[in-house]
Amino acid sequence: MTERATIVLRPKRPRIVASAEEWKELRRLLWKRCAGKCEDGCGRVAVDAAHIVARSQGGDDVLSNLKAKCRVHHSADHGITVIDAFGRR
Repeated sequence: MTERATIVLRPKRPRIVASAEEWKELRRLLWKRCAGKCEDGCGRVAVDAAHIVARSQGGDDVLSNLKAKCRVHHSADHGITVIDAFGRR
């Protein structure tokens, strides 16, 4: 006798999307948390708020899913190498 597998499909949970005003507040709180420094530990000035879990992968617009990053580290997350005017990476 063969057993039948049961597949249970669950709807995706709604993603938390911040409004423009909420996004401004999230960035303010993020910059307060990181004191303006890249949270990847390089010590550079943070200029970008990056999602830890990408929005395209279901990541939410919440403080716990954001990381302050310098331009070099945020670009590297997207496969881009940044070289400054002195040829440094």
